[in-house]
Amino acid sequence: MIAHRLGHPLAFTESTASSTAIEAVQNGVNGMPSDAVLSEVDEQYEGSSAETGVVPTGYLFTWKHSNAATNQTDAIRVGIQDYQVTTTTCTGGYKTIPNPPGKPFLVCQGWTETTTNSPNVSYYFRMWRASGSVRHIESLGQTSLPASQAVKALPSGTAVAKYYSGTWAGQYNDAANSVATPAWVFEATNGAFYYVDAFTGILLGSSTSSG
Repeated sequence: MIAHRLGHPLAFTESTASSTAIEAVQNGVNGMPSDAVLSEVDEQYEGSSAETGVVPTGYLFTWKHSNAATNQTDAIRVGIQDYQVTTTTCTGGYKTIPNPPGKPFLVCQGWTETTTNSPNVSYYFRMWRASGSVRHIESLGQTSLPASQAVKALPSGTAVAKYYSGTWAGQYNDAANSVATPAWVFEATNGAFYYVDAFTGILLGSSTSSG
């Protein structure tokens, strides 16, 4: 008899989970991007009793562009859980039990349970656009706006911690947008990022520091 389980306490280390996640990205469509850096490792838990506490059931690995100003919303996320296979085998021999007037039947005298654990990719997300696919509006003869003017597009009361030149590539669900737009990137004190079109001064969108 064979039973399969997924989502129970892990039987391997974070290092093993990481190797499996990296292999999944490398073997996937387009492989591991050259500018990808591991930005987050989140451990998943279950249970909270006083006896057992919380136990790890998986890891979620997140890669982002090495250049923080490039496609801020892009990410590769891979979730790893323990895929457990339990096999039950009769190792104590069988005893024949009479069953008159029918046929006798066999009864196992002892069972041995064997469990194997292997890392399993339980979740995979990828949105990764090349930093080189930038729409060069400069070729149209337009002049970019200074940051002092672009900042006026931010929501009222926004406190800016710093700003720099970057690009905006849309949100995750923006399937029609395959290129990035030159933008002023303003990082607010609350951790939010605001993207203002460097040529029109229009607020293109925002994101949070967690992606």
